[in-house]
Amino acid sequence: MPTPAGARHGLIGLRERAELLDGTLTAEASPQGGYKVELRAPIQPA
Repeated sequence: MPTPAGARHGLIGLRERAELLDGTLTAEASPQGGYKVELRAPIQPA
């Protein structure tokens, strides 16, 4: 089944889901090439 346009499966969607967990998501280019993606969220929900 094709994914509908605007389904928020990219970095924006991941960032929104992190915020729902009271966390943060960062994505940036790494010095070695490629990208670094980091999710930080509390162990226990708020």
